Amino acid sequence: MSELSGKYFLPFFNSLKEVLEQFGVTEIEKDELKLKQNMHSETEVNINVGLVDDLQGNVSYGMSKKTACQIVSAMLGGNEVNELDEMATSGLSELANMAAGSATVNLSSLGLAGDISPPTIILGQNLYVVISQVQTVTLNMRTSLGTIQIDVGLEQVKD
Repeated sequence: MSELSGKYFLPFFNSLKEVLEQFGVTEIEKDELKLKQNMHSETEVNINVGLVDDLQGNVSYGMSKKTACQIVSAMLGGNEVNELDEMATSGLSELANMAAGSATVNLSSLGLAGDISPPTIILGQNLYVVISQVQTVTLNMRTSLGTIQIDVGLEQVKD
């Protein structure tokens, strides 16, 4: 296990869980943490957020199109969402902003300053996207709306 990414993973999981719960998402469970040699994803929807300052690296949220649509629908109070148009991708960006921003605030309690970059969304079928060559801690978060793959790859932490 990447000691660096593993040590700081929990705030990213907990923050996403808290944000999803605010939108009424239930039955949130996690699988075991796993290590990947680089940050990559094969999911249809990938939302990547860069981390800068004391923590440097990336966090990525990957999911199916169906799960993404259901999450945006929950964010809109139950209005049906079937396509990932500009409004839907804006909602997914906001979800990633809220989750990653909250995680960096939580990490500040450990004395680590952090800031996030604007999210980048990559959409498509049959993709294999390499986001970073850094060892990455990954976990599947299973929810009532579908599975979200959370990847955290930290390149360095300033002392």
